[in-house]
Amino acid sequence: MKEVSTANQEMNDDNTLVIIDTSWFCNKLVGTLLGTHLKDEPRRPCPWVWDIEDIKKMLRQQGCEERDLDEILRYLQCLELCTTLDIVPGHPKGHLLFPALVKQNVIQYPVVTNANNAMATAFFGRRLRCVDSSIHLIPFGVFTRLQVKLHKEYSNNPTFHLGYGWVSFMRGNVGVVVRFGGENKQYIDILVFCPNSGMHNSASGSAPTASMIMSMSTPSYIAGNKLMDDIRGTCKSTVFGGIPAVILEECVLQSQIESDAPAVLLSDVLEKVRKEGLQGSYQEWRLHIPSTPTIDLLLPRERERERERGLCERSAQCSRRNRRRVLTVRPRGW
Repeated sequence: MKEVSTANQEMNDDNTLVIIDTSWFCNKLVGTLLGTHLKDEPRRPCPWVWDIEDIKKMLRQQGCEERDLDEILRYLQCLELCTTLDIVPGHPKGHLLFPALVKQNVIQYPVVTNANNAMATAFFGRRLRCVDSSIHLIPFGVFTRLQVKLHKEYSNNPTFHLGYGWVSFMRGNVGVVVRFGGENKQYIDILVFCPNSGMHNSASGSAPTASMIMSMSTPSYIAGNKLMDDIRGTCKSTVFGGIPAVILEECVLQSQIESDAPAVLLSDVLEKVRKEGLQGSYQEWRLHIPSTPTIDLLLPRERERERERGLCERSAQCSRRNRRRVLTVRPRGW
């Protein structure tokens, strides 16, 4: 019999599972669930999906008591090793998806169309990168936890796809890709695709930029910004929760497909904006795109924050000048 017990905490009425035999849990149980080509392994139509009844059968064979089976399954999901498929429309109940078993490495990029049903998109990308890239600072297991979180949040529509080191889905008319990359697996990319709201005049020969083809008040533009914010927060909490010592820096990414594309630090972009203003600031950022207005590398909320910041600074400067003017003007007779 495996050493598994449920302990009732004084401050919690719910039963809490205590795994006493950690060697069995990690090597035998998790090792079997994540293993491939195992002897006597049940044949599964989908290699990365386990039937809950098959897992329970395996637990009984390994000596677990019937009363502990559901709690062990819940514990596996709490560790974010797997996630239920019960929330996926059209999928049969009683199955668990294990992202670590998915081997499809070709990303399914979302197809985004505008009001004229044309496949034209505005793209924004952010890269969350480890400051120290000399070693594997983001283990693959951390990204599988992120895949589980994203699956729970966004898999309630048929556009959600999950593969080896990536997730893609649509939310309304906005497409999203989250991918794990780098030679040392040291960064996570978040790509957001929004439909163009207008035609771009390409007479200048330059590449279309977000400010040229899209209004900041466009609903899909705002929705894309919110998705970026939400997923960025989920990524940071997942990495910090898994490896507290990791320090992430945020970069701007402009290549939609190349996973090894260069990126520029967001702090550098913001510094240039603060020096030269939001308008008329151009820079060659080594992003495989022409010299680009710096503002086009910022998301709408980042633009708005910088605009408000500029207004506050100008207001403060005016106040300081007015105070100096008052101090330097003396009444007659002094």
